[in-house]
Amino acid sequence: MRKLKEPDFWLHITIERWEWDYSLGAARMEGPDPLAELRGLRLKGKLAKDSGKSVKAGLTAEIRVYEGAHFREENRLGNAKLQDVGMLDRVKGGFEGVIIMPDDALPLVMLMLAMGRYGHIDISAWKDGPRSSRVRSYSFKKTMADDWD
Repeated sequence: MRKLKEPDFWLHITIERWEWDYSLGAARMEGPDPLAELRGLRLKGKLAKDSGKSVKAGLTAEIRVYEGAHFREENRLGNAKLQDVGMLDRVKGGFEGVIIMPDDALPLVMLMLAMGRYGHIDISAWKDGPRSSRVRSYSFKKTMADDWD
């Protein structure tokens, strides 16, 4: 098993608000499911800390969270190609990104947000280009850790 390189940078984002999107309709293409269902969570916040010198605290961040059944443990085992869990782009005034989580985890994260148990998200990423990155990992937290650097 090969070891993945360390992330190029880390971001700590304070979640200021969140929105839940849901849609259900007839599938546009034939397949095993005649319906197309989409659940998404949109997090909006501000950058509180980062690991680099080029990013300033206070920049905006908008992260969309989508569910993926293929991210469930029983579906991802043995998939050596699965090395990132989203993407992050540097845009004017901040960051925009997409992260994927297992479909059975999304309802629990939503519940924790609604109950005020999550207020922050830490993201580690690899640079892919001058303004684009691949998300290596993310972690929802209630508060920002004092030792985070």
